[in-house]
Amino acid sequence: MRTIDDVCKYVKLVKKSRFLVKAVSVNHVYEADNFLCSNKNSLATHNCWAYRINDLYRFCDDKEPFGTAGRPILQAIDGLKLNKIAVLVARWFGGVKLGKGGLMRAYKSSVEDCLSQVNLIEIIDTVIIKCILSVKDAHIIYNPCESISIISDSFNNDSYEFVIKIQKDKVGDLKNRINKLSKDNSLFYCLDSTKTN
Repeated sequence: MRTIDDVCKYVKLVKKSRFLVKAVSVNHVYEADNFLCSNKNSLATHNCWAYRINDLYRFCDDKEPFGTAGRPILQAIDGLKLNKIAVLVARWFGGVKLGKGGLMRAYKSSVEDCLSQVNLIEIIDTVIIKCILSVKDAHIIYNPCESISIISDSFNNDSYEFVIKIQKDKVGDLKNRINKLSKDNSLFYCLDSTKTN
């Protein structure tokens, strides 16, 4: 899955109606909600939106005919296989009715045009793991390990505990390496699984 690397804005005119698209990368629902609330334009005729965060998605037609705005915005997001993104489209009615099909095409193409102008970046699955080793094996984690980030570490009596963030697909190799070097004298706990960009 991918997301956008920056906020993007785009304006499109369709039969005298103006569509202002704003898109942003988000990690949580509250970020999407904050973006949508703070970017709605009170002067626009409609403020339609959609967002996707992993398996969670929402969309809103904001008084456009049902299914003609929010769903096409989401279809544009899904068509590009994007995740962790919120898109808001403000529309100013220009006096010419577009019809249901015209509205759907206008919303979807406006979002697609906007998103075609921004860089897309891969989202990497990561996991936060707590590991406990004996003090004598503490040096193991400081051997060169790719794609890990030590969040915290501490010594307790005769054990060394550390919490790391690592790419999910690297966990098995890291566990095997640490277990081998510590002669299977280590414990692992998964604390959190997340997707980051």
